[in-house]
Amino acid sequence: VIITRNVLPSLRSVLSNGTFWVVAIAHSGGLMVCSSVRILGTYFRDTSYGAISENESGAVTMFLSVGILVGLALGGNTFANLSANAQARKK
Repeated sequence: VIITRNVLPSLRSVLSNGTFWVVAIAHSGGLMVCSSVRILGTYFRDTSYGAISENESGAVTMFLSVGILVGLALGGNTFANLSANAQARKK
C-alpha cells in the first residue's frame, strides 16, 4: 500500500520531469569525460612509441574531451535541426 501511494507517484513524477533527464545526461557525460581522461592519456602515450610525452598525452586528452563537449554544445543544435527537418533537406 505504501509503495502504490507514495513511491510510485513520486517515481513517476521524477522520471517524467525533463530537468531530471538533462541533469542525469550531463552527469553521465561528465563521468564519461573523467573516465576518458584517465584511460586515453595512457593509451596515447603507449601507442605513440615515444612521439608523445606523458605531459603531451594529458594535454591531448584534455583537448579531446573539451572538444567533444564544445562540439556537442555548438553543433548539437545544428544536428538536431537537421535531423528534425530531414524532408526539407532532401528537396
